[in-house]
Amino acid sequence: MATTLWQKVTGPSAGLVQQHYVSARLDELKRRNPQLEQKIAKILTESPLLKHLKLKGDQWLEVYRTINRNLQAADLTINFKAESWFTKENLYPSYTQTYERSVGADGRKLLMDDPLNPGDVRARVDDAISLPTAWNAPAPPAHRGLRPGQQSGQRIAAQMAFGKQAKVTQPDGKKGVESQNPHFNPKTKQVFAALNYGRRPRGSTLAYGKSHLVLHPRLKVNALYYGGDTFFAPVQDTSIQMHYGMLAAVLAHSHTLLVDNIIKSCFLNMTLEDLDGFTAASLLLEGHIFGPLPFADNLSAVRLPASHMGTPIGINAFKFAAKHGAKLVYISD
Repeated sequence: MATTLWQKVTGPSAGLVQQHYVSARLDELKRRNPQLEQKIAKILTESPLLKHLKLKGDQWLEVYRTINRNLQAADLTINFKAESWFTKENLYPSYTQTYERSVGADGRKLLMDDPLNPGDVRARVDDAISLPTAWNAPAPPAHRGLRPGQQSGQRIAAQMAFGKQAKVTQPDGKKGVESQNPHFNPKTKQVFAALNYGRRPRGSTLAYGKSHLVLHPRLKVNALYYGGDTFFAPVQDTSIQMHYGMLAAVLAHSHTLLVDNIIKSCFLNMTLEDLDGFTAASLLLEGHIFGPLPFADNLSAVRLPASHMGTPIGINAFKFAAKHGAKLVYISD
């Protein structure tokens, strides 16, 4: 049989695209932004919760640094429904994000509606808050040789953008949208997590379930953060995106309720109540992880309501946690 040393030419792997994306965004986000600093200073000096400090001049910086340290120390979590995950033994090796789960059996790049997120809005918002509009400009000449350098923003966006949509309806009646971007790779999209800044007992939000995963702390460093649920953000572009080193800067683009909650928990050291209902979207602090999320070595804990203790769900949760090196923790109902 004839053989060849040449392999079929394909685009860069999803993991490589994500690495270039995070590197490019961190470079851009770390540039000093005096307007952002002024906005944070105004928020902190005028906060009723900090009125007793009578902050003047640069005194707000110490408050900011304290809040930043405590945000960085908070758990990065993913809430889920134990009834869906552990009714049977969970044998999945990794967490898959919504774009991966929506790919059609025929390979079509779909994003189907779910009860919390219509696919057309989710796809549009994720492109807007992840990909700078400046990346739509023509790419500079490609680097060649042994050190090809970082991909241009345009090349990254070409593979990460869901882009133009076409509405679809599956045979079972489920609706959604299909990407019309021929270069779009669903695996380049983010894993949605949230920072449990308020040390809430049942994770960051009950909207996605009363159980939650606590992710390994190292995953926080390269995640990108947003104050509030990006699905409902009043400003939907990359100006609201923050990195780990400047976590407290999410205050500049957060709802007043979220600002108050962050100050209460990360400066006044209060433990906050569980999030549910209409206000949950405003009080969420989203963390987007760009990269694969195998369960092994990436989970610190699996936390379930105590009502599952000794049940088949609890037994399967124990097997799952033990297999992946995580603690199983029960929380009072």
